[in-house]
This record gives sequence, C-alpha cells and structure tokens, in this order.
Amino acid sequence: ILGAGVALAFVNYRRQAKKMVTDVQKITNVIQRVEKGELNAHIRLETDSEFRKIAEVINQMIDNLKEYIDKEYLLVIQQQKAENKALQSQINPHFLYNTLNGFVALNRMGEKEALEKGIVELSRLFRYAYSSREIVPVREEMEFLEDYLKLEKLKYDGRLDYIIWLDKGCGEKEIPKLLLQPIVE
Repeated sequence: ILGAGVALAFVNYRRQAKKMVTDVQKITNVIQRVEKGELNAHIRLETDSEFRKIAEVINQMIDNLKEYIDKEYLLVIQQQKAENKALQSQINPHFLYNTLNGFVALNRMGEKEALEKGIVELSRLFRYAYSSREIVPVREEMEFLEDYLKLEKLKYDGRLDYIIWLDKGCGEKEIPKLLLQPIVE
C-alpha cells in the first residue's frame, strides 16, 4: 500500500508540475508577443491557481498599455494636425497677398492672358489647399507645387526656374497635404 501511495503521489506531483510548466510557458509566450508589439495577446489559463491570478494581472496591464498607447497616438496625431493647420494659416495669407499684388501688376500692364492663367492656377491651388483631405498622393502634392511655382514665377517675372521630378514608383505613395510646400517656399 505504501508503494502504491508513493506511486500515486509521484504521478500527482508530475501532473501538477506539468500544469505549472504549461502555465508558465503560456505566460512567457504572451509576454514575448507583447514585447514584440502584439497588444491583442492575452493569457488564457484553464487552471485555477496563483498563475491564473498572475495572468489576469498581466492581461489587465496589457489592456492598460494598449489604451495608453492609443490615447498617446491620438494626441500626437491631433498635435501634428494643429501644427499643420497653424503652418497653413501662416503661409497662405503671405502667399495670397503677394499673388494678388502680382495680379494687379499684370492687369495694369495689360497682360490679360497671363492674369487669367494666374487666376485659374490660384483657384486650383486653394481648392487643393482647403480640401478636407489631410493625406494625399505624392503626385497630387507635386501638381500643387507646380501650380504654386507657376504663380511664383509670375511674381518674379520669369526670374525663377524650377524642375519638378518624381520617381515613377512614388506618385501614389501618401503624405500629409502641404508637407512639401514650406520647403519649396
């Protein structure tokens, strides 16, 4: 009987040890996944042990971390949007005043065709700049820059030369609207 009891105790010990090792492996696996950025990973344990309590605490920490990162990401996006809007509001009035003064000069010189082209380009420019889209294809941003530079060339009476070149693979990549305009200006 003693031998059977020892054997039974040993089998029970092995079963419990195997469950513990399995629980620790599951916890370790999820922690490694979270370390790699997989914040949807959660620990699922069937046993009702101290490891389950540890798993619940780790799951709550993962949820809290994900919520914190989401909030921080939204704040960064909102800050970038605000900075972009502020930059647009600084650039646009300066550019508009100079362009309108150029139009007055073209009108006084009787350059009706150049004036008409300039007005059409300015309207395209503002339609693009004030559209509700915040992310645009690089191709559209380059078209905007070309209209912008045409107006600048009018202002500088032909003393401005430029070349716009876009690699074929970049045209459909997306960037924030008006990202390149301050650099060109």
